[in-house]
Amino acid sequence: MRGESTGQAVARALMCGTAVYLMAGFLPLGIGHATPDPAASRSSVPPVTADPRIHSRMDPMYLIAPGDSLQIVVIGHDDLSLSVPVRPDGRISVPLLGDVTASHKTASQLADELEQALDAFIVAPSVTVIVRGATGTFDQQIRLIGTAERPAALPYRQGITLLDVITEAGGLSPFAAGNRAYVIRYLDGVEQRIPVRLRDLVDQGDMTADLPMLPGDVLVVPEGFFTGRWSIDPTANFTLAFTDNVDLTESSRKQSALVVSTTPGVVLSGEAGRISGALTAGVSLRHRTLLRDRDLGTDKGFESSLRLTGAANTELLENRLFLDTRASVSQQVRDSRAARSVADDVQTNLETVATAQISPRLVNRYGGYAVQDIRYSLGAFARSDPEDSSLFDFLGDDAETTISHTVSYALTSGPRFPNLRWGLRGSASQLNRSDDDDIRRAEVSANVEYPITRSLAALGSVGFQWRDEEDTDVNDISAPTWRFGLRYRPSPRLDASLTYGQRDDFRSFAGNLNYQIAPRTRLFASYDERRETSAERFLRDLSGLTQIPGTPLFIDPDTGQPFDPRTDPGEIRQDTRIIRVFRGGMTGDWANNRISLTGTYRTEDRDLRPEVAEDVIIISASWGRALSRNTDASVTTSVERSSIDDRDDDTFRISGRLSHQVYRDISAFASYGFQTRTSDLASREFTENAVTVGVSARF
Repeated sequence: MRGESTGQAVARALMCGTAVYLMAGFLPLGIGHATPDPAASRSSVPPVTADPRIHSRMDPMYLIAPGDSLQIVVIGHDDLSLSVPVRPDGRISVPLLGDVTASHKTASQLADELEQALDAFIVAPSVTVIVRGATGTFDQQIRLIGTAERPAALPYRQGITLLDVITEAGGLSPFAAGNRAYVIRYLDGVEQRIPVRLRDLVDQGDMTADLPMLPGDVLVVPEGFFTGRWSIDPTANFTLAFTDNVDLTESSRKQSALVVSTTPGVVLSGEAGRISGALTAGVSLRHRTLLRDRDLGTDKGFESSLRLTGAANTELLENRLFLDTRASVSQQVRDSRAARSVADDVQTNLETVATAQISPRLVNRYGGYAVQDIRYSLGAFARSDPEDSSLFDFLGDDAETTISHTVSYALTSGPRFPNLRWGLRGSASQLNRSDDDDIRRAEVSANVEYPITRSLAALGSVGFQWRDEEDTDVNDISAPTWRFGLRYRPSPRLDASLTYGQRDDFRSFAGNLNYQIAPRTRLFASYDERRETSAERFLRDLSGLTQIPGTPLFIDPDTGQPFDPRTDPGEIRQDTRIIRVFRGGMTGDWANNRISLTGTYRTEDRDLRPEVAEDVIIISASWGRALSRNTDASVTTSVERSSIDDRDDDTFRISGRLSHQVYRDISAFASYGFQTRTSDLASREFTENAVTVGVSARF
């Protein structure tokens, strides 16, 4: 079929291309600090001291400038002596004389002028002018611009060199391309650009890269593309897991198993002038041994899986062209009618799901009136073949794939509209699926946010939506969209909205709440209804992947929780469904206790596919505490109720974990988990006990 030849080829290319791009962004990591730029070699600094015109400028007389502090002493007349700053207009105020021009004069020239002026008031005046705080005139300053730690204008002093200028400015910024820096110098009105090797000078102490500075010199330090703060940390985990019910079956069919797992991995993170991102990845190699093989068809032997989460944001053209890249590979429940083990290393009923997205976007700013964003997004969703258990099974010929092409346009209000936010948006997309049942969408809308009071604003949106599904007209849409509601934001800590309207050819409510109760305590809730496939939801969740700045950690911006690639706990299927999902909870850190309480309610419109419609309720809680400097304990529990195929299942899980940091980068842990399920169907009931011990290291 066409989907198997082109769709899967595109999925493979996008998955591999995204991984290569994320890895390529971290190629400079080998040095562990700012990347040197080879653009300037040692021979690139010309022997400027050989020019005879330079010697005439090496010992100039200092000229008073605005901002200088002067001490004026009139000998024998303490009432006329004073300390005074030079005003921005270049003048000072002197008793008896009023305003006197001081700038662009030497101290002796100003003293002579004051003596002449005071001669009309006192006999034989003798004046001394001392410059206490010098800034210098522009033609006597040395200016440092660009990505230095503190760009500054420094007064020239005899013998000052390039190293002195950088030292007084606080050093180079981590984002500075030091070896591409240059000095702008004017000799006889002719501009010269002298390349310098600041990174060699500052980081390696190469004094041959130092350069005498002259009055009026301008040192320009450009920003590097990859230069910045980078880190790469190889990791390794070794675990031993025991479960007394590896297949999660009824008591009469229980089988015990021992799973040995080793997971080499890597954690990358970085921030440069034009690119920032992070990547965590690991390959798990497992061997499953049945302690009592009852010949029930249970899998045993070796298996492998890949986990990956990564994101990178690149500024290709300054403030204009950007490239956003995200990817996720995770193990998800294959059949929601079954269950997953309480031990993470027991891969029962799990399959690999991979998503990737690459989005170039062009941004234009029209003064302070509007911001234009034009974006193309190429996304890929791949789901592994249940019969294939290889490492890259999600790229196999029989894998389920979806390729998404989306073009969007947005014109939103700029800062000149502080009290009225508006936006015009349009998008068109096509989903190419491996079952050849492609989906096309188009949508336009105009929205506005108008403040009613300082804290309360009215929300409104109108537009039109079109949707066409190739093999069926049940989910086709050609209808207007509208939504109205309120937004309450009394402070940066609280943001709540509630709207009602029509989208996806049905009317629904939507709401969102984020409340930062305290610096480490957060309350969140959201409700949403959409007509979409599982692939569309996975890709939409991936677009919200957000990196915590300066760390390799990723969060969901709506909840503040660690990123979960799957916010819909229902079964992963290719068909279109109307899903309603409510999520809410609270996280906090009090007196060294970490507490989390979350809940998810997911229901499905049964009019489309009543025979497979599924409803799920999950309530979970967790507690953690540092028992000592090196020891940490945590407990997690959850209750889940699912209704599918006219069957109700209730599952209870609880697990505890104790970890201890053995050495600086080595820790050991032990965990115990228990789960039990009751069901309307006796054959679906089971209990499981699992114990896991392991060691993890970071190099």
